[in-house]
Amino acid sequence: MDTLKCSVCEKELKSSMEIEYSSWINEFFCSPKCATDRYFNYMESLPVDFDNELPEGVIVNDAGVLVRAVEQPRALDGFTGTHNHPILAKCTCPGCVARRAAASNA
Repeated sequence: MDTLKCSVCEKELKSSMEIEYSSWINEFFCSPKCATDRYFNYMESLPVDFDNELPEGVIVNDAGVLVRAVEQPRALDGFTGTHNHPILAKCTCPGCVARRAAASNA
């Protein structure tokens, strides 16, 4: 039998640990910290740097509120997937990849 290891730090998983499991990406983690680190990396989550460069298409209005400078394109005729992200074409989750493949074969 193969020993399960944390997907982040490669520690051998033991029942005494606070083990986390992600059914979305089918991975185990030795702690909530490792799970959180993996989720943030998977989602390419970064702090917004107001002093340098905002994400594409986003500006800060006069009231200090973040707004979209222009309407963002919706992939595949407006379909945004089940997890409500606006740019399906960039998502690498299995569901969105399958939906893009199905749409291209239609």
